[in-house]
Amino acid sequence: MHRTDKIGLIADDFTGAMDTGAQFAKYGFDTSFGLGSIPASQAIVLNTASREIQPHEARARCMQAVRRLQGRSLLKKIDSLLRGHIGAELDGLLSVESLHSKIVVCPISPHQGHVVRDGLLYVQDTLVHESFFKGDPAFSAHSSSVLELVGIPSTHLALETVRRPIHELANAISTAPTAVVTVDAIDEIDLLHLSRAILMNNFLPCGGAGLANAWAQTLNGGKPAQNLTAFPYRDGPLITVAGSANPKTHEQIAVLASHPESLIWKINVPLNPSEKEAWFDIVQAAWSDIRVVVMCPELQIRVRDREWQTFHQTVSGLAVELLKRIRPASILIAGGETANHLCGLLDVQAVRLLGEALPGIPFGKVSGGLADQITLLTKAGGNGQADCLEKVVYG
Repeated sequence: MHRTDKIGLIADDFTGAMDTGAQFAKYGFDTSFGLGSIPASQAIVLNTASREIQPHEARARCMQAVRRLQGRSLLKKIDSLLRGHIGAELDGLLSVESLHSKIVVCPISPHQGHVVRDGLLYVQDTLVHESFFKGDPAFSAHSSSVLELVGIPSTHLALETVRRPIHELANAISTAPTAVVTVDAIDEIDLLHLSRAILMNNFLPCGGAGLANAWAQTLNGGKPAQNLTAFPYRDGPLITVAGSANPKTHEQIAVLASHPESLIWKINVPLNPSEKEAWFDIVQAAWSDIRVVVMCPELQIRVRDREWQTFHQTVSGLAVELLKRIRPASILIAGGETANHLCGLLDVQAVRLLGEALPGIPFGKVSGGLADQITLLTKAGGNGQADCLEKVVYG
């Protein structure tokens, strides 16, 4: 594989697609996230939106994405905590992808403290099934074993093997008895070493943004990363749309709220129509004097009430109504479901990825629909430090 080859990136959710594409943009690849037709870019990202559907549907969507990216060198983006239907998607990929003899699975995200040691997935030195994420109602971690979480026959390579010379690592992967190989890895050095072995034998990489970054860096000859353009902090007001009740997101919004130029709309459901119109009037009246409008749930915990479970749809609809009245310089969406739904309502056709405003907060320029040429940023609901939104808005 060479630097000039065409690349296809397949993610299972919106924020993962943006995050993965940003890694390639930073290393000089012309990268687009296609939501409609396939853009004419060197690196194309597709989102199967398959993390929260049935496994057989996830498998079918992954197969369809592979066919749409036919002729491109592929990377499969997965969650760094192995949430979603990993096994079903890899099974679908193997059923239609014949160019690669092995799929190498490495989900780690060192900057978040997500690592794999002795075949077990850790979050900040805590086994994932004993961590904060065990309480996630959508993806309650039942095990920390990578082999169990992947869910299809796989061979695991220990850290000692991963850190052998590249040709020995490549040979260990080649001679594994299964098509899927999982690996231990701790840091960025492990990821770069693994990426070189993957490229040496044309294996198919499957991992998080960490592996995507290492793979892009390896393809680029080890040159330093650099955003194609700096994030335009001062271009004008920003709208933040948060569909997540994750406590981290609310902590980040609380930091924003400490600034007088931040306008925070905490939305309760069912929504009172008169309250909605009053808020729209407040935003329009204050628009020239503020830096950010935040639309977020009043509730700060996840509940199973239907109206709160579909809050991402409610807040997306309200954001579209607001965007018909005012035009921000940028839109930041927190939460993958919210991003997917809102961009569908806005009829976004593509996003040309430009880099990261902060680690884990990619940005790009929208093409098509009501938000055409607006800068889009995304953030996974549970990611980021307490001041990350403040840094994005106020620099």
